[in-house]
Amino acid sequence: AAAEEMIIGRQQRLQAERRALQRLSPQAWIDRQRQRLDDLSQAAHKAGTHRLRLQRERVNSLSSRVLALNPTATLERGYAIVRRVEDNQVVIRVRQVAPGDQLSVQVSDGTFGSTVQDGNV
Repeated sequence: AAAEEMIIGRQQRLQAERRALQRLSPQAWIDRQRQRLDDLSQAAHKAGTHRLRLQRERVNSLSSRVLALNPTATLERGYAIVRRVEDNQVVIRVRQVAPGDQLSVQVSDGTFGSTVQDGNV
């Protein structure tokens, strides 16, 4: 009985020593480093994908803002750009024109001329 206990005890100690040696082995260290590298690679990929998605959303937002400010988009909503022909000055107020002034009116699909007939200057 005592001899059996001693043999069992030594077998358990031997197994514990084997496990310790396996943990300390170069192959185990390499395996742990490979796993760490895989984890870091996945984390970097995930972070890069997230950053790319954020940048893409930012570009789309800025693109939408630029399109909204595009003069052509404004013309397509029914507005026009009116210029005095003599100096190509954009007309933004009635007092900038006088009867007889020649105007160039730009709309979404082209430009046409006009002459001021009268005005409330």
